[in-house]
Amino acid sequence: MLIGMNILAWETGPEVNDMRMTTQTPDKLVITSHAKTTLLVIGALLVVVGGVTLVFIRTRPVTFQDLQPPSLLMQQQDDNPATDSEIEPISANEAGYRIANQVGHLLFGRERPVIVLAVIGIIAGGCILLGPFWGTKVTFDKAQQQVQIKQARWFFQSAIDEHPFSELHEVRVERDRTANQSDKNYGASLVFSHHEGAPLSRNYVHYKTVFPLSESCRYDYSSAEAIVNRIRAFMADTQTA
Repeated sequence: MLIGMNILAWETGPEVNDMRMTTQTPDKLVITSHAKTTLLVIGALLVVVGGVTLVFIRTRPVTFQDLQPPSLLMQQQDDNPATDSEIEPISANEAGYRIANQVGHLLFGRERPVIVLAVIGIIAGGCILLGPFWGTKVTFDKAQQQVQIKQARWFFQSAIDEHPFSELHEVRVERDRTANQSDKNYGASLVFSHHEGAPLSRNYVHYKTVFPLSESCRYDYSSAEAIVNRIRAFMADTQTA
């Protein structure tokens, strides 16, 4: 009961937003972490605000007069009229000036600066929403006897790593001694044990990998210990089943 109360307080605490249990059944335990919730909210707001701006703002369409050369060039043409039979060549400077004039009309005419900002906001927000900021889902599956780590990638893709329960060597509380707050510098990690080659042979290699469940060690000890104890209890039930 005490552990359950600690878990509830740990999930709903104001400082916790990147590590929480989302599913708990007799056969599955799911933990989500590493999600950039604040960044995703900002990206969604940029897309919504930009889209609403493009829909409701009233802009004047680009007309043929907007793309005409400036009055200075028109005056020069009036001073030097060309006959119908001859084609007046356009210098590189004049062509560049015309192009700059057209771009200026497109960008800075009436409400177009707002349109440009709206488009930039939609692009930036879209990049955020399509980025690898949706977090990681760790699933402990008794039916499959494995731990699945699903990490978000660009364009809603995912990288999936699967480890059998036999490779889960340890679930432990990690402490960051370089953190500024001494009471909130703890996190939870999974330690996997791997080996390659035949034991006692020359090519035998044994190593361990650590996967942090929390993006950073910024929890108090009781909060980090609560999730570690819950995973240990789930794994203990698996081993005795």
